[in-house]
Amino acid sequence: MAKAVDKRQAYSIIGLAALQVIFQVVIGAVTGTKLDQGDLCQLNLDPQSGRVCDFVYNTVGFGLLFSLILIGTVYYTLAKARPGTLTAGATIGLAAYAFFWYLVFSITISIRGRQATDAGQPGTVDRNTVVGLSWIVTFAFLAIAILAIWERHVNKLPVVDDELKRSFLYKVEKVSSSGSGNSPKAAAEVESRSLSTVQEAHEGLKARPQ
Repeated sequence: MAKAVDKRQAYSIIGLAALQVIFQVVIGAVTGTKLDQGDLCQLNLDPQSGRVCDFVYNTVGFGLLFSLILIGTVYYTLAKARPGTLTAGATIGLAAYAFFWYLVFSITISIRGRQATDAGQPGTVDRNTVVGLSWIVTFAFLAIAILAIWERHVNKLPVVDDELKRSFLYKVEKVSSSGSGNSPKAAAEVESRSLSTVQEAHEGLKARPQ
């Protein structure tokens, strides 16, 4: 029997997204309790402008939504669909979109935060915490996209016997071997040889350099 696809990619995606949820909650909490002083935002060179703090809240809100959708999508697929299969297309698209959003966000607050620190604004440790966690979340989205791309690449070939039996090569091999007789033993031998042939072809394709 062909070995089913390992679920480690799925659990890795869930784990990364769960860490993102925690880090984004911390980003929002630190910004709200330490850096956002009402009319003042200590993520800015000009603390009178609160737009950078608002940018943090908006990004964290959407980021949490993206991470929770990723967790729910992968978990649902593991629970309901064929083991080892992810809805990779949706996962890749969502993770890639979130990565670019967070990339812009992280670059923005890194520049603004450095300007505020160089100008002597208070809250340096809190700013560095927000900036550092934002970059971790950014690259976590990138890692999720890469894992989903890899999982989709692995799953593009048949990996279990039920799928092998539905493949065109299996049907061709079974027809070509059907002259062995009509007894149950002969039929079992034909099926075994057909599965073996298709599995060997599958393994050969997987081992082929990309």
